[in-house]
Amino acid sequence: MLEGDVEKCMRDLDESIDCCKEWKIICLKMQLLIIRYSSRKGWALDKDDTIFAENEAFIQRCKDLKEICEG
Repeated sequence: MLEGDVEKCMRDLDESIDCCKEWKIICLKMQLLIIRYSSRKGWALDKDDTIFAENEAFIQRCKDLKEICEG
């Protein structure tokens, strides 16, 4: 990633950001399916976004690195 090809680095960062966003969408869909079809009625999943905090922090780091690459 850091072998001098800045354009490739930026594409890799974009891909990483897209993957993280897609992972969150998939997790949220799975939570909805679990709530809808679970045999354990009343099973409460976490309602806050703390499970996504590290994911969001990684996305922000990738954006920061892209900004450095643009410079």
